[in-house]
Amino acid sequence: MRVVYPINVVFLTIFLDFNDILNPEFTNNVLPYSYRTFCRDYTAYAKRYKATLRIRHKPAETMEVDWPGLALHLIDQENGVILDAHLFVATLPCSGYAYCEAFLSRNEEA
Repeated sequence: MRVVYPINVVFLTIFLDFNDILNPEFTNNVLPYSYRTFCRDYTAYAKRYKATLRIRHKPAETMEVDWPGLALHLIDQENGVILDAHLFVATLPCSGYAYCEAFLSRNEEA
């Protein structure tokens, strides 16, 4: 599956990683920190400590890539087998868009 997402998808990934650090077990499948609260507190923190950095990017000059987070789980609809899928993310910093695609292996050729 190939989809282009706005950069807030990457921010959501940061939020989920933050919750993994706070509570890796997700007791009763409840996140210890809500996304809305995380966004509010992060924005307040960034304003207070000036924790932002403006980096100028020229179009088509750079692309940032990563394999964020843990493996996702897919269920094969034919036989019900659970497969691990690794998410690949490429971000275009000038436009703020991210490209995401899931692979069954990080060694797989595109």
